[in-house]
Amino acid sequence: MPYILPKKPAPTSFDAMILKAAGDASDFTAFAIASGLDELERETNPEHDAFTFVFRYRGSERDLLATYPGRLDGLWRRGDGTWLAAGDTRGLVHIRPTGVEEIGVADSRGIFSAIWGTGDHVFAVGGFPAFAYYWQGDRVSSLSLPDGTDDIRDVCGFSHDDVYFVGAHGQVHHFDGTRVTRLRVPVSHGLNCIVRFGADRMCIGGYHGALLVGRGSRWRYIVTETADPLHGIGVLGDRVYYGAEHKLWSSDARTPPVPEFPFHTHLVNGLVDAVVVSNHLEAKLYANGAMHSLDTKVHRDAATTVP
Repeated sequence: MPYILPKKPAPTSFDAMILKAAGDASDFTAFAIASGLDELERETNPEHDAFTFVFRYRGSERDLLATYPGRLDGLWRRGDGTWLAAGDTRGLVHIRPTGVEEIGVADSRGIFSAIWGTGDHVFAVGGFPAFAYYWQGDRVSSLSLPDGTDDIRDVCGFSHDDVYFVGAHGQVHHFDGTRVTRLRVPVSHGLNCIVRFGADRMCIGGYHGALLVGRGSRWRYIVTETADPLHGIGVLGDRVYYGAEHKLWSSDARTPPVPEFPFHTHLVNGLVDAVVVSNHLEAKLYANGAMHSLDTKVHRDAATTVP
């Protein structure tokens, strides 16, 4: 008789990848997904999409605040300490120490990709089709977008009436508190991320190594000499950080970018005083000129409880 090898037991822990992070080096919140765990879950539940693990890092400690049964992408902290999130959701997800609450938007029409706010003003954007929602306190409105707007990927601003949206096909839009207009920029590649760069400029990253710095009608193209897509960028001090060619790079927007560390960086998230870099296997906190490993292990039993 042929010998049948015994079936290997399913793993009980998985490496997660940090998608988003916000806060400061001593206390920050992060979203992470574990692709291996999601694949295992689909063996018994083909309808399963993805778990999002909400971590809180404080020094060497890490707490699991919540496990959300879906994909969360946007993350922003309100003045009262509540974290607001959005993703493959019906509206905004409120993350508090007591648990998670989703507050839907009537006739929500797409998948959220990012969220940003200031004071009581909150903007959340997404695609399929493209949309932008604007909360003023508890009142929400849908912003009218220019014809041809396609798949908005990120949002950031200086104030509630000076907000930028970026997306597919080199689209950059500006909201002045009244209307949204499209801006001219020197690229046509898809744009994935935008962050504030200093007191009066924005920095945008996208496909084919696209990196732009500017504001309004004036944008400068930064030569990164890579064809890798920039899925995330972060600002620390007077430099912007991005991942390409299996390294973490930085630029001051005046001189050519330089490699900082030989770390396979897929995503970069900027904190107040540090950056978080991650790939599918590990994540690190870059602060005070040094890299510190972050615990991203998740156990399978953590996916069965949603606080």
